[in-house]
Amino acid sequence: KIRSILDKSRNLRASGELDRARQMTKDALQEFEVQRSPESRIVYAELWYELGMCQFATKHVKNAIQSFEHAHKCDPEATDAALRLVEHKIDSESALSNAMVPLYLRYLRQGINKNIKHGALRRLQQILRIRLTERPAVVVWRMEMLQKVRQVEPDLNFPKLYLGRGFYLREHFAQAIDMLGKLQDKAGQSHNVLNMVARSHEKLGNLDEAYRLYDKSLRTTPGQAGVHFRLGRLDLKLSENPTST
Repeated sequence: KIRSILDKSRNLRASGELDRARQMTKDALQEFEVQRSPESRIVYAELWYELGMCQFATKHVKNAIQSFEHAHKCDPEATDAALRLVEHKIDSESALSNAMVPLYLRYLRQGINKNIKHGALRRLQQILRIRLTERPAVVVWRMEMLQKVRQVEPDLNFPKLYLGRGFYLREHFAQAIDMLGKLQDKAGQSHNVLNMVARSHEKLGNLDEAYRLYDKSLRTTPGQAGVHFRLGRLDLKLSENPTST
């Protein structure tokens, strides 16, 4: 019965009978008893999505967004609801909330609007940025999300940069070196990246390589007092142990 109501509502909406379609779907939602079974929740989500489409078509945009949110909450795999939420919320006050990250990822995989995809990537770059002062729990979650971004967009630089910082902060120095080494173009040659890779080598005992990279960083950006200090300290270590590698 519910399936037939959904089909009839969609047909009415397609033919322009928007108020009838909206009322029919609202009535069905009021009568529908949600069971614990996954199938029941999926149907419930479809009803909310259909109501959202009717509301959007009748210019009730705020109500439509709420209906799409209900649909997504009932069925997190409801792709159409997720895509609609991104399209309507990407420029909203909640655009940079953590809750939007899974929705942006869904849009990158299945959305069709190139401008929205580009916007989703810009938002993800802001939300998932890992600074060298981040709390450990924040780093772990952001790294998980960044790995998912890389699965969809493997050539992007910002996930590699942030993941490299994450590995560095977690003292996974070999992984930090590997990830930062994947940066393309000039991104991998910035003094900040060179210093992080150099410090990682230093932590692993690769003193000659650390020295070379610190020196390269200074040639790129002179006047870094901290790097001068590290080079001086490495000079002492290398003179004490000439065979260090």
